[in-house]
Amino acid sequence: MIKQKLSDLKIYKKIAAKQSIKVVALGSSDTQRFMCGMHWFDYVELGFKNYHNHTVGQFINSGVSNDSTIQLLDRFDNECAVYCPDLVLLTVGGNDCRLGHSLETFRSNLLLIHDKIKKINSDVVFQTFYPTDLERSSGVWLKIEEYIPVVRQVAEETGSLLIDTEKRWKALREYDLSLYRTLLRDYLHLNEFGNMVLGLDIARFFNTGLLIRDGQIDYCKEGLILQYKIDELNRQKQMSA
Repeated sequence: MIKQKLSDLKIYKKIAAKQSIKVVALGSSDTQRFMCGMHWFDYVELGFKNYHNHTVGQFINSGVSNDSTIQLLDRFDNECAVYCPDLVLLTVGGNDCRLGHSLETFRSNLLLIHDKIKKINSDVVFQTFYPTDLERSSGVWLKIEEYIPVVRQVAEETGSLLIDTEKRWKALREYDLSLYRTLLRDYLHLNEFGNMVLGLDIARFFNTGLLIRDGQIDYCKEGLILQYKIDELNRQKQMSA
């Protein structure tokens, strides 16, 4: 399978043609917006609207807490396909772990979701779940990292793009667990600061970002500093490998 290039995404072709884009974030509680403050998907939206223009398109959050791949398949038509997206950001797996779905069932469902997205003429970018706080986890959540390689495998098998946050952020968790915990509201979910850093990472993946005007960079200063720290840690990790 030939891996898709970032520049080949439908959104960039439509932006170049001055056409409006639609981006859907599909997932569970890590995707659903349920707390005060900016969500990671807000940073993605603002990144596109600042870097391109404020009329670039619509960004629709279709995350629902506690959903596994089974629920995503069930509600796909009403909460994803109905919007006719050009791009779907797919983050799922935590609740498949919680519900004890086998890795093969998880893989099979990911492939089904991928195929449904492609059938509506949309691109898909897979995302891995950010690392959990294993020291504060218990029960089934201790197995969550077993599901991450399946996401990588399906992305590779389908030639899809992958935002591998789990791999990237592990460097920070290994370096300083206390610092890593500043990103989390509990052992599993991001707080406002964590959403900022993740949003900045994803916006950068798409070659967009916030601008100096209107104090946007100042607002994100602490998040940018930590993002650069994670960059440094991963460079050091690569050099020592």
